[in-house]
Amino acid sequence: MNYRKTTLCEALREYENFQRRLNQFLDDFYSSDKASKEMLLKEPPQTDDLKMLAMGDAIATILEKKYKLKRLDWNRKYALNRAWFVISLEKLKPTLILQSPGEFRCRNIFVPLNYLDRK
Repeated sequence: MNYRKTTLCEALREYENFQRRLNQFLDDFYSSDKASKEMLLKEPPQTDDLKMLAMGDAIATILEKKYKLKRLDWNRKYALNRAWFVISLEKLKPTLILQSPGEFRCRNIFVPLNYLDRK
């Protein structure tokens, strides 16, 4: 049986399982060569959920820059009107505001500094 890697588009489809699917995507992405990395990001998200669109936009932008991939046609278009903290604990919000990478902050999404790490 062949293993099929998870694309970012697939990870963004399921809001309830998003974190688990994102982790699978990141594992697949980080273990891929450059051409495969580009393929895993190529397809635009297929959802009407603005949170998932903005999240995908930020993730794709970060990975595209970090790995010097071809610029995607679909990203750099989405942002939220209200702040979204992926960890909703009130005590952590100031930390998330300070730590969030700019690609998330400019889209009004606040995540831990190591949000895309899988070590």
